[in-house]
Amino acid sequence: MTGLSDRVVLEIDALPDAEDDAEFHLQTDLETTDALSRNYVMAERGQYVTTIAEIAGDLVPEDALDHDFNRREGYHIDGGAGTDQITVSATRGAEETTQWGDGSASGYESNQYDAARGDLDAQVDVLRHWLNETRSDSQGQTRLHIREHTDGSYSDEPGVFGDPIPVAILEHTISKESHAEIEVTLEMVRTATVPNMEDALDGVQDAIDDVIEAVADYTPDW
Repeated sequence: MTGLSDRVVLEIDALPDAEDDAEFHLQTDLETTDALSRNYVMAERGQYVTTIAEIAGDLVPEDALDHDFNRREGYHIDGGAGTDQITVSATRGAEETTQWGDGSASGYESNQYDAARGDLDAQVDVLRHWLNETRSDSQGQTRLHIREHTDGSYSDEPGVFGDPIPVAILEHTISKESHAEIEVTLEMVRTATVPNMEDALDGVQDAIDDVIEAVADYTPDW
């Protein structure tokens, strides 16, 4: 069997004083929800195609103008944008031994980067510390190993997609109602990765500056 069937693993790039990347294994009472929302350039606006044609000209085919639209139907143009959201929830009991941090805890002694087995209070605080201190964006610092999206680091074989999913963590909730377990919920969205976010943002700013300069050339001085 390929992939990761018994758990999901959240990986986080090492913080400045940590010994290694962090691993958080979620497997007990595991529930996952996958939701995809699309953004359309045009959606459910078939009745307005004629108006669009007046603006877009040849971009709208002539046969589209001859269609007799039902009041509740219309053309959709997929703009390629949207969100691929993943929600993971699980409990973690005091007896679980899988890694919960960067692996630097010594025996039953926790530290701020790794929680020891059975120390649920530390497990709450260690996860909060990593999630609060890390940047979770398109630089790929946070990755989710789930089902067939894994490189084999935590399973016998890699999944069919070969790599974990780069995710941006939108929200995290950690609940502790007893001395026996904690409950963790992570709301994440798949994100594209770029080699260097600062360079990418500089490129965007350069493009904005070029547009502003071009518009200024056509703006009269009053």
